[in-house]
Amino acid sequence: MKKWILISLLSLSSLTLVACGSNQMKQVTQQSSSSSKQELKRNRQEAFQTVLDRYKSYQQAINSGDASRLTEALKQVEATSEEYMLIDNLGHSGTSVDFQYAFVDLDKDGQDELLIGKQDYISAIYYLKNSQPTLLHVAYAAPVGGARSSLTAYKNGQVVFAAWQSSNPEVNLTLYKVEASVPNKEKETTIQINNKKKIEDELGISSTALNLKNLKWESIDKGSTTSSKESDMKSSSQSEDIKSETGFQVRVQISDLEIRKEPSAKSQSLGKISQGIHTISETTSAEGYTWGKLQSGQGWIALDYTERIEGDKQTQSESSGMNIQEIQTGNFSSVKGSWRNAQGNSITFDANGLTQVNGNPSGDVVFEKFAVQGEKLTAVTKTSEGISETPIVFTPKGQDGRESIFWSKNHVSDGAEIYYRE
Repeated sequence: MKKWILISLLSLSSLTLVACGSNQMKQVTQQSSSSSKQELKRNRQEAFQTVLDRYKSYQQAINSGDASRLTEALKQVEATSEEYMLIDNLGHSGTSVDFQYAFVDLDKDGQDELLIGKQDYISAIYYLKNSQPTLLHVAYAAPVGGARSSLTAYKNGQVVFAAWQSSNPEVNLTLYKVEASVPNKEKETTIQINNKKKIEDELGISSTALNLKNLKWESIDKGSTTSSKESDMKSSSQSEDIKSETGFQVRVQISDLEIRKEPSAKSQSLGKISQGIHTISETTSAEGYTWGKLQSGQGWIALDYTERIEGDKQTQSESSGMNIQEIQTGNFSSVKGSWRNAQGNSITFDANGLTQVNGNPSGDVVFEKFAVQGEKLTAVTKTSEGISETPIVFTPKGQDGRESIFWSKNHVSDGAEIYYRE
């Protein structure tokens, strides 16, 4: 009997030791797994740290409004690089920036790639080539000139880069496939903007796009890690309503900016706001955006996609009148507004070009064949289809001391066809 009790005690002790050993092994495994994750996070952070440091310096320079500081920051990259173009455009947009970044393993090979952007869009994608951060592409909307681009990442490691001009119906598409952490070009094609066929069908993509809202985005400036879902919950629970100064004006230069019923991207769309100058009567911050309430009562717009106009900080174009050098580059800010001739006809420009003729939409009008003749700038206009070519002449200061625009197919004019600023 004693022998049996002794054997039972030994068996129980053995089971206890096995159980303890199993728990200890489990704890060691969990600690090892946690350590590995921390090591991975530390490694990827270090691998892309030079890129993150650059964007932090860009953000500080842009938000401070210090042009010389931004110029100095941009010396870190080649003036011909896409990164330079992205930052230079943001620096001239007149809006503040809030760069965020996220890591994602596009090809599931254990090595993360770096996304710069937010939960709604990707501004840039970087990958490691020979252990060095390398740019794939950037995406942005130029404040002048009409250049547009976008980046879309898919769950199977494919990436689509799209580039187009606002005045051109063609979109150039490039398809990449990330394999072993390196993006390889798979296909290039061109489609029409009004093409109803999906890009995925056009390029033969069978995967679905990454849901950017599910990624963990980190603020480059603050360094705090929160998922988009957590941010949305905090925004809802805390009812973000940060009021700031009111009664200022902003310039809208894009054609697809939505007017929302409430200051939220999820709120009902009331249509698209017209390009031009608009007055903001109230502001609030929500969902990572600064929203402005239109004084007209139409609704709210995201001010992140507008350019603020300050009375003591007018652009050179606005303060010094018609600028033919800028017009040649596609920047029509210096002739923005309405012009009328003696026949009662009117033409209207925004920063990107001609928008209205006699109060009606002008359609896509392309300016070509610019030539400076003395103090005047000559060119021709035509529709995006390449028809209806019409001469146009910009005169900063005529014999009567007034700025004027001559736009007519008649080569001889009695003056009735000359447009003057209203």
